[in-house]
Amino acid sequence: MWEKAVDCYHTYREWFTSWTGLTAGSMLSISILFLYAGQSAMYYRPVPDYVAGGRAPGLTRLRELDATRAPMGLFIMRWLVQMVTVSAMKLVIGCRNTIEIADAGNYRQTLSLIRSRPPGVPLLTVANHVSSMDDPGLISCLLPYDIVMQPNKMRWGVATQEIVFPKVPWINAFMGAGNVLPICRGGGIDQGLFMDFARVVAAGQWAHIF
Repeated sequence: MWEKAVDCYHTYREWFTSWTGLTAGSMLSISILFLYAGQSAMYYRPVPDYVAGGRAPGLTRLRELDATRAPMGLFIMRWLVQMVTVSAMKLVIGCRNTIEIADAGNYRQTLSLIRSRPPGVPLLTVANHVSSMDDPGLISCLLPYDIVMQPNKMRWGVATQEIVFPKVPWINAFMGAGNVLPICRGGGIDQGLFMDFARVVAAGQWAHIF
């Protein structure tokens, strides 16, 4: 039985190698890179504040980083998560809906500011929250890929921790890689979670609030 399993493995590896053109060494290197990126996203994941629920306060290690830079592993995971999410949203929403730009001049100016601003100058955008698909759905359909492919230019947003940030570390890591930070509804502007968002703005990043 063991020999049969080994034969199946070799057969699958040969098929995968011929289909992708990747050697076993290349596959191993990519796997290690993905593991490193995933570990980085877990390490620097946003941490919700559930003190009111009786849990000890947690401190996100994002505060250890310069808000304008990210370690290579975290950068890779942000690129992957944002590319996959935006592409999926463009496909799902674009197939059954039509996006209409009401003010093309304002839209072009917004894209210009997203792409290029003086160093240290933040961009803060605000929109009405109509549905749960506004972000990432609407944002994804509005952004061209030259912005999406640069995680340092993508928007930072806040989402209620009770809904978007459950007590599941890997989900928090995924949301953090998508440039989303938790916020506590009713916590006021002095809560530590909002200070994390303000820190991003102060560093000259693009921040969006629905």
